[in-house]
Amino acid sequence: MTVDGSNVGLHWPRMAAWIIKALERSSGRYTMADIYQAISTDMMVAFPVYNGDEVVAVCVAEIVTYPSKKSISIVIMVGQERNGWLHFIDDIESFGRERGCQMIEAWARPGWEKVLSGWDKTHILLEKNL
Repeated sequence: MTVDGSNVGLHWPRMAAWIIKALERSSGRYTMADIYQAISTDMMVAFPVYNGDEVVAVCVAEIVTYPSKKSISIVIMVGQERNGWLHFIDDIESFGRERGCQMIEAWARPGWEKVLSGWDKTHILLEKNL
């Protein structure tokens, strides 16, 4: 399932708690309002995973156009019982391919490196608050 500007209002109440949880562990690049606005204006897209009426995971991604490549970049990936929904990353990859992306990338905590088989570790992101 894809959530964009056309249906964000319908899904946001069920996704919000997960997005808050992810943002609490982030470096402050985004606020809830930023994510909502970006999805509402189709700058980002969300991929919620439902179990019945309950959202059990959410990925939020954006298309990034670099000078030589286009990428689907996952900026939020959060949920419970990861083994039950991790296969949905295939849907994000397909979404990216359909939009001309040559790669997928994720800004993720180090633990994701063990889980995302087939992904290459090419860099790490180090941060420092000033």
